[in-house]
Amino acid sequence: MPVELRVATKDDLPEIVDLHMRNLSGDLVDFGPSVVTKFYLNGFLKETLTVICASENEKITGMAVFTFDEASVFKENLVSSLYQKFELFLNANKLAFVKALLRKMLNRDEGIDNGVSLLYLTVDKKSRGKGTGQKLLESGEKILLAKDIFRYHLQVKCSNVSAINFYLKYGFIITSHVESRNLLVLDKQLSIL
Repeated sequence: MPVELRVATKDDLPEIVDLHMRNLSGDLVDFGPSVVTKFYLNGFLKETLTVICASENEKITGMAVFTFDEASVFKENLVSSLYQKFELFLNANKLAFVKALLRKMLNRDEGIDNGVSLLYLTVDKKSRGKGTGQKLLESGEKILLAKDIFRYHLQVKCSNVSAINFYLKYGFIITSHVESRNLLVLDKQLSIL
C-alpha cells in the first residue's frame, strides 16, 4: 500500500506521541509521555506546530514537525504560564528537567534556536527505505513555499551520521557546530522551481 501524506490534527495526538516516544530522543522524551503530549496538544491548539504525517494502512508511520518560530515554540507550548511551569516540573523526569533548565540558564543554546525550523523528522524502522523521509521533507517544503518561506534549518546530533547524510543528500548544508551540545546546524535554501 502506498504511503499517504497529510497535515495532522489534534485527533492524531495519541499516534504522534507514540511515534515520538519510540523513535526520537532528547529533552522531550526524557521528560516523559505526558510532557510530549502537552507539547503537541498545545502546538495544535496554539498553531505553533505543523505536523505532516505519513500513513500506511491508516497507521501513522512517520512525521515531520515544523515550526515557524523555534525560539518560542517550547516556551509557548510548555511553560508560557506559572501553572504550566509547575505542571511541567510535576510531570517531567526531574533529572532531565534540571539538565534542560541549567542549559537554558547557562545559555548553552548559543542562539541556534531562531527562525523556521524542522524540529523532528522520524520514520518507523519498519517503514524506512521507501522514500518516506524524502516525501515528508518535500511536503513540508511545499507548505513553507506557500507561505513565502525560502529558508529553514534543523539541528542534528553529530553522532547521527545516517541523518546527517540524509539531510546533505537532500540539499542541506552544515552551517555551524554547537560544541557544547554536540550538534550540527544545517540550513536549506528553497527555490521556487
